[in-house]
Amino acid sequence: MKARNIIPLLAFGLMATLWGCDIETSDNGDFDGMWHLETVDTLGHGSLDCKSKHLYWSFQMRFMQTNNTETAEMFIYRFNHSDDSLVITEPRVNDRDLGDTLVTDISPLAKYGINSTRESFYIERLKGRDMVLSNKWLRLVFRKF
Repeated sequence: MKARNIIPLLAFGLMATLWGCDIETSDNGDFDGMWHLETVDTLGHGSLDCKSKHLYWSFQMRFMQTNNTETAEMFIYRFNHSDDSLVITEPRVNDRDLGDTLVTDISPLAKYGINSTRESFYIERLKGRDMVLSNKWLRLVFRKF
């Protein structure tokens, strides 16, 4: 086969391959990435400085993860954000071998500022490397890692 006949076939094959791919992208904007939890303000009952702790929230696509990098503890959640609100649902223990079981005891989540299996936050600030989330009980301050 001559080279001039192969080029259109290769071009067609490449186009067909690209049409068959479904590239999924995230529309989370500044949320995407890893955030270090630096302060938990209990709104009237004092603040907890978490800068020396290894507590992180990470967002990617439709999932959020909290983890403690010192203990390798990890939880995954579904989340939804729009305008100035963030809703976190379905906390699960991140353990692929056991099927990411739903969290029934929420006490391990409290250190991350999560005190319910469905948590809603107001987004006070989300700009550059700074994020501040709050609800009736807490204000959480983060720095992008």
